[in-house]
Amino acid sequence: MKRVLLLAVSLLAPLAFAADHRVDVASIDAIINAYYEVVSGPAGVVPDVERDRHLHHPEHWIAIARREADGTQVIDVQDLDEYHGEEPQPRAQPFYERETDRV
Repeated sequence: MKRVLLLAVSLLAPLAFAADHRVDVASIDAIINAYYEVVSGPAGVVPDVERDRHLHHPEHWIAIARREADGTQVIDVQDLDEYHGEEPQPRAQPFYERETDRV
């Protein structure tokens, strides 16, 4: 009986995981809301990298705009592996992405 239960749990666990992520991509609004939840959070918390991967196209890239000390504007382009690193780290500082408008 234990083997049957263990097999059932091991087969159903991926379905529950997939079901959670299907909700994230059920609509454009759901994708945007899930993205805000993934990238936002308090200091000391590791972002949900697997959820983040599920929100991106397999050939994704991320562009982060920044300004150098001399005022030069730079755009860093990277994929999620580069963005999160080999071992995702807790946020050093709180970061919250907020929507300002949606059309």
